[in-house]
Amino acid sequence: MPFRTARILLPPGCRVERVEARPGAETRLLQESWKPDRSRTPLPHPHAAAPAAGRPAGDSAHTPELGSGGLYPFQQVEPASVHRLAGCDIALFRVFPVRYAPADGRFFFSPRVDVTVTVAPAAQPAEPRLAPRRWEDVENRIAPFVDNPDMLEEYRAARQELAPPARPAVDYLIVTTESLAPSYQALADRKTRAGLAVTTETMESIMTRFPGRDAAEKLRNCIRHAYTERGIRYVLLGGDVAAVPCRYAHVPRGPAARDSRLPCDLYFACLDGSWNRDGDDRWGETTDGEGGGDVDLLAEIDIGRAPVDTPAEAAAFVEKTIRHEDREHRDAGAVLLLASCLEQGTAQGGAMFDPLLPHLDECAVRRLDDRPHTSPQWGAIDAIRELNRSPRLVLYSGHGDREELMRLSAGDLESLSNRDPFLLYSVGCNPGQFDNDAFSPDSIGEELVKHPRVGAFAAILNVRWGWYDARQEWKYSGEFQIKFFEQLLAESRVDLGTACRRSRHEMLGQVEAGGIMPYRWCYYGITLFGDPHAAFEIPRLAQEPATSPE
Repeated sequence: MPFRTARILLPPGCRVERVEARPGAETRLLQESWKPDRSRTPLPHPHAAAPAAGRPAGDSAHTPELGSGGLYPFQQVEPASVHRLAGCDIALFRVFPVRYAPADGRFFFSPRVDVTVTVAPAAQPAEPRLAPRRWEDVENRIAPFVDNPDMLEEYRAARQELAPPARPAVDYLIVTTESLAPSYQALADRKTRAGLAVTTETMESIMTRFPGRDAAEKLRNCIRHAYTERGIRYVLLGGDVAAVPCRYAHVPRGPAARDSRLPCDLYFACLDGSWNRDGDDRWGETTDGEGGGDVDLLAEIDIGRAPVDTPAEAAAFVEKTIRHEDREHRDAGAVLLLASCLEQGTAQGGAMFDPLLPHLDECAVRRLDDRPHTSPQWGAIDAIRELNRSPRLVLYSGHGDREELMRLSAGDLESLSNRDPFLLYSVGCNPGQFDNDAFSPDSIGEELVKHPRVGAFAAILNVRWGWYDARQEWKYSGEFQIKFFEQLLAESRVDLGTACRRSRHEMLGQVEAGGIMPYRWCYYGITLFGDPHAAFEIPRLAQEPATSPE
């Protein structure tokens, strides 16, 4: 059933004791006749069919049995989770405006639902609250996100006076290795010219100066220190796992499936708590947060990764990033949409783009789409031809794997000749799998971002599976994509890292705590490969649309 996520800023030092909902007097019976759809098993995007461990549509493990009496959902408001952002506690609730009476098939709609949250004093937190020294950073993150921003005044009043920082504020942190650091100097200089204060930390130094059980925890402690003491807002992880570690987050694929671990750079952006309360080898479990609750999923900083191994690759990444910022794109309104059939009956990747089209109504859109066929209608030659037209934005909806994306293999990338690098967003499986060992080739998504001069200047990719629904293809991975573009439209210019962070936060009410968890999987696994401070505008027509390919 549809719901609205209420985001309530709790008073300082308080917890939720109970929550109640009271529908408004204008609640009415909906006269239209509908039959509610049973939930279906989410499907991954790999070439193979859905895993055998998946349950059939309508299985009771996914869909509560609807009794003969009462209304469904059984409560009009239900608690989702509590998270912490910039030192403030935010409780999320799901509020259901529509409820269903199974006994007679009627639907009731409440255009207004009054929610009362009762709070009580909270236990002393095990760890100190992490908050930036600059109060404006708190306001800028919290006020647009919560439904009751006036509560911020209580946090302002309760905020302790902080001693002046021993070192000046820093906006942008580059984390890399001693051998790669010189390759990022041009990027640091470019950010300095843009008005940011930039600093660089090497992993060699971090390993000796910060505590932690492993390299990932030491890196996170370095970032936490930089956030609380110097106020950083952006972090670029300047290397793949051979240079800059990742944290593997645990997401079960279902009761009968083996557990899965995802490389999760979100661990370095959500800075409250340890993400491993019980101290086992599974990080990011739904009970790994403070007091046995969920882990912190609200990001204090905007983060991106440069998936490079060598100084030459880092230099190529930096060159394309700077070129994107400094040189106007030749065809700023050019968008390329590529979609494939999904091998699940009539499911089509192209349907995932339909909700996005209103966001692109002023763009020069070109398409390669298998619809209405259920077999491939375009291939690598077609994709290369369209990419070499230098679109500014490229979206792909369809199957993929570590070595294939947009029906291209790594060898096909040598045929790229696009003059201007593009932004790529793909919902396919595995193209961002950057945690390969030293003896395996890099993923095709990494290659696109670090390829010298051509390809993408940034890409938003799945490090493992992407997810969809066989009858509503835009669900799960596609919903995150839609929210990302809504964030790009929210302001005239939005940083990529900011748009990624906000799009995640908009989806937080959907994140599950049990069963098959496709939303949590997407929340953990969608990764920005690129500069988090790079700005991007939704392309607008600079000229008449080009003729669509035949």
